[in-house]
Amino acid sequence: MSRQVKTEIAGIAGLAFCGILVETSMNVTFPTLMGLFHTTLNNVQWITTAYLLAVTLTIILAAYLQRSFHYRTILTVSVLASFFGGVICAVALNLPMILLGRVIQGAGTGMALPLLFTIIMTQVPRQQQGTYVGTAGMIIALAPSLGPTYGGTVLDLLDWRYNFIFTLPLIAIFSWVAIKNAIKNKPERHRFQLAEYLAIVVSLVALTLAVNQLDAGLGNPLVSGGLLLFLAALVAFVVLTRRAGGHHLLNLRILTNHAFTYSLLIYVFLQLV
Repeated sequence: MSRQVKTEIAGIAGLAFCGILVETSMNVTFPTLMGLFHTTLNNVQWITTAYLLAVTLTIILAAYLQRSFHYRTILTVSVLASFFGGVICAVALNLPMILLGRVIQGAGTGMALPLLFTIIMTQVPRQQQGTYVGTAGMIIALAPSLGPTYGGTVLDLLDWRYNFIFTLPLIAIFSWVAIKNAIKNKPERHRFQLAEYLAIVVSLVALTLAVNQLDAGLGNPLVSGGLLLFLAALVAFVVLTRRAGGHHLLNLRILTNHAFTYSLLIYVFLQLV
């Protein structure tokens, strides 16, 4: 395996680490931000929720983006989103400004994460893939563990804005390493399935809004309406993906693999518990 591949994997893993580190480091700043912006916890927690939602909605586009664009282009956009999203958060004057920066950062992380594992599975020899996937997973899993400690230390010694400021040089270094060593690929532009993507966006946003309001009870219009909208959009997405032809955003046929489906259900159950 070439040094270029190893270096690119290290650079992208570093980018993903920085994105997830900041995500969990902000959790300990919620009480401070509530007082600073004179708002409620329900509003402040969107700093994390909006980020994770942006990551999810971008990861869904991974297959389309990697088929249609050069890896270097995807990395460049990812880096710009991560860096300038962090700058917006660092200079934010109000909560909506932070949320904007977090959404932009989430999109950047959502492009870097799947590309990391794509490169591992396509460029690393089969007998070494397990080692690289495990190492990359360990690096990414380490970030949320260190996040609260990092965020709490920065908050005690300096200010919450330094959560973002300190990661900006790291993002610059890792991005230079990743982009410089980007693997060349041959894009094949395909038609973007806009209807499928809109169905996913509506379903996930509706579900998120409904879950965030569950303490108000199922009788709350936001909860009941959100859940109904989620189910309707989900059904619409399944119907759209069953159409013949084209490159769908998600291949739902993988759910016919019983081992994969059972593993997925067990994972979801453990997360809920």
